[in-house]
Amino acid sequence: MEAEIFIEIKEAEKKAEDILQRANSDGEKLVQDAKSKASSQLMHGTSSIDREKADKLQEFREKVYVLKDTKLSEGNEAISKLKEKSKKSMDATVKFINEKFLETLRE
Repeated sequence: MEAEIFIEIKEAEKKAEDILQRANSDGEKLVQDAKSKASSQLMHGTSSIDREKADKLQEFREKVYVLKDTKLSEGNEAISKLKEKSKKSMDATVKFINEKFLETLRE
């Protein structure tokens, strides 16, 4: 009878050790899975941020390009108007000087 009780105790101890070992193994697996998922999510978040930053930079470059073209065309238009105006002024100035010169010669 004592031998049977001793055997039952040993079997119970072995089962308890197996359960404890499985629990430790499962716990370690859960921790590793959590670390892996956290690392994956961090990488995904980082790549998402990088992608968003690159998109915003591209958008900004496009806006700068459009603004640059707009300002250049406005500047070229202003230059054309000034050239035209100066040409008209030059013609009027030459005509005025010529008339004054002719008047001076007549006097």
